Amino acid sequence: MGKATRTVTLLAIVAAFATGCTATNTDTAAPTPTPTPTPACIVGSWSVGAAELQPIYDALPGGLEYPDGVIDPAASASISFASDGTFSFEQDVPTSVTWLGHTASVALGGTMTGEYTADDEALALTARDNGLTVAPTDDGTASAIFASETAETLAEWPVSASSYTCAGDELVLHLGTEGYAASVPFVRG
Repeated sequence: MGKATRTVTLLAIVAAFATGCTATNTDTAAPTPTPTPTPACIVGSWSVGAAELQPIYDALPGGLEYPDGVIDPAASASISFASDGTFSFEQDVPTSVTWLGHTASVALGGTMTGEYTADDEALALTARDNGLTVAPTDDGTASAIFASETAETLAEWPVSASSYTCAGDELVLHLGTEGYAASVPFVRG
């Protein structure tokens, strides 16, 4: 669950800054570089549901030796980008997997906050407060073990967002985890 979870919950993290500076041949000091302004389209609150998240879980098992997962239809995640360069991510993703011959049921929850930079296509996110959680949703041993191992994976957070596309009320985050790409479509609101 951990590796796919990182993709789902990544809807959130990596750092880069775009600055520009002006050179001058006069005795006056060069202007201080200014950050690239945030594109207006990305600013706002975005959400995604189970139908948009499920294809990630369908694609990862073969490449990452991850068990097939089924996301509950009630699952959701959201990310908000503020004009001051901060973001927040929240998830509520009940999931079940067949793992070592047993069904494990867990709920991915919690929040993550940090900073981001964006230009017309590139996106870089840096997590500052990782409060993401994984909890078993039944009293099965497989669920408890799987939740524990997935929580450790979330703490490591080796997921990056390198680019995005945004038009009107649609935002697609292009993510990567351990060399495997995934795109997650969000809608405004």
